[in-house]
Amino acid sequence: MEAYEYLNGASGELNIRNAAGTDFIYYDNLSGPFANKDARLYGTIIYPGSTFKGQEVQLQAGVKVWNATSNSYQTFEGGLASVYGGAAFPTGDGKLLTGSSGPQANQPEVSNSGFYLRKFIDSGAGTSSRGIRSDVWWVHFRLAEVLLNASEAALELGNTAEAVTYVNRVRERAGFPANSLTTSTLTLARLQNERRVELAFEDHRVWDLKRWRIAHQVWNGNATTLTPWPMCCFLTAWCAPATRATASMYLRKGCRRATVRRATSSHSTTTPSSGTAFSTTIPKSFATPSNSPHHS
Repeated sequence: MEAYEYLNGASGELNIRNAAGTDFIYYDNLSGPFANKDARLYGTIIYPGSTFKGQEVQLQAGVKVWNATSNSYQTFEGGLASVYGGAAFPTGDGKLLTGSSGPQANQPEVSNSGFYLRKFIDSGAGTSSRGIRSDVWWVHFRLAEVLLNASEAALELGNTAEAVTYVNRVRERAGFPANSLTTSTLTLARLQNERRVELAFEDHRVWDLKRWRIAHQVWNGNATTLTPWPMCCFLTAWCAPATRATASMYLRKGCRRATVRRATSSHSTTTPSSGTAFSTTIPKSFATPSNSPHHS
């Protein structure tokens, strides 16, 4: 998720705190944190506030309400499509508590991360997660990869001006202005990120990291980094079952998000937690047992 840059050239880390870092940003809608980003995000990930097959995908893990006594936020969660109100929560505002599509760790067919895969998922009528009546083809090789290959080769050969020409053609298609990268700003790291976001979920990432010989740095076992070692298991289906179980447990603990609400406000406002950073590297087959959002 955070690999996708903002169109103004800023890095892709979600804006969740104010400039001083003293408080959260309280958005008026769920999609606020994802606005004005690389258009490839919107074609690849289903995120809170987005739609699928004409329906809003309800993604909300719960609410946090300020507790003046403890001087901290208190977390409330419920079942899928539950409401923060009624007999269970008499002081609630009657609005959504937990979304119909999760995230919820104890439900087998909803997301644990707060995101779903959109890329290659057929949104047409009558289609299903098993590919029945789907007309979406699997693309083995496409022009964007040709351009990125050419750009990387040119950059490695020292032909930076040629490399910039190729990669900017890919970026312009994604909504960036002309010449968004220049000979002074294009680096191998920027080009590596371009491949990550352009070719996401197309079976490139693990092989790219191996040929760049940086896989051991990205998956370094440090749980505080954005891409801890369990991500390797989600990109290599042949890892041991015990390892997959450990990775799944890690993700369930680290990737849940909750909505922040201030009880004193008449309008609910939201912000995601820092755990959302994992989502761009979790293939659908392991991140969620179901490949399309679950609606009640």
